[in-house]
Amino acid sequence: MPILFQTAEVSGIPYTADYLFGGLAVIAVIMLVFIGSLYLRFQNVRKDIALAEQLAEE
Repeated sequence: MPILFQTAEVSGIPYTADYLFGGLAVIAVIMLVFIGSLYLRFQNVRKDIALAEQLAEE
């Protein structure tokens, strides 16, 4: 059995894969929030540009 999937301490090496997966999940959530924020900002900038062009034509 690979060392990564052992559940008990073997030769003094603690099992820390749960912390690894938890950290990766937190990072994934942060990245998704960041990407969502960028998407919303992009949409707002497009609306602002369209409004500015409309006001410039008037």
